[in-house]
Amino acid sequence: MQMKSKNRSIKWRYSSLRGLFLTLFILSTLITYAQVNVRGKVVDATGETLIGVNVVLKNTRQGTVTDIDGEFNLSVPSTSSTLLFSYVGFKELEVPLNGRNFVNVTMQADTELLDEVIVVGYGTQRRTSVTGAVSTLSDTELIKAPVVGVTNVLGARVAGVTSLQQSGRTRWCLIARKR
Repeated sequence: MQMKSKNRSIKWRYSSLRGLFLTLFILSTLITYAQVNVRGKVVDATGETLIGVNVVLKNTRQGTVTDIDGEFNLSVPSTSSTLLFSYVGFKELEVPLNGRNFVNVTMQADTELLDEVIVVGYGTQRRTSVTGAVSTLSDTELIKAPVVGVTNVLGARVAGVTSLQQSGRTRWCLIARKR
């Protein structure tokens, strides 16, 4: 009789210890991976909402983009994190949360002149590093052109560019000719 009670006592201890360790493991996991939900709105200097602004947690790849109303929603590890905001034509902005879970951000336009930058099919280059010919097409030429689409104007007015249209999709071909 005494042996049975001893076995029950040992089994009860093991099961209670197992339950205690399981509870501690679950609690420590929840504490370790606790996330804070941060919301916000991004506007420009005039108060217009900005659609598609990149919102990234600093030093990570975790991020999101703003929706049609300029609003975003992002889970961060803590309210002491820092968010990076970037958008084409605007200065990159670094905003520390400082305990907040809602952030209103106003981005300033980047007024740096782009006179010496050339857009190429795979990125941008400085004018000094381009070894080929550079063609320029002004907006007035685009407006005056008696064609339906911009793709047709580029194919007709820019040297070395051929525009092919097949099944509703336009393909571009850059042709290099020797002189």
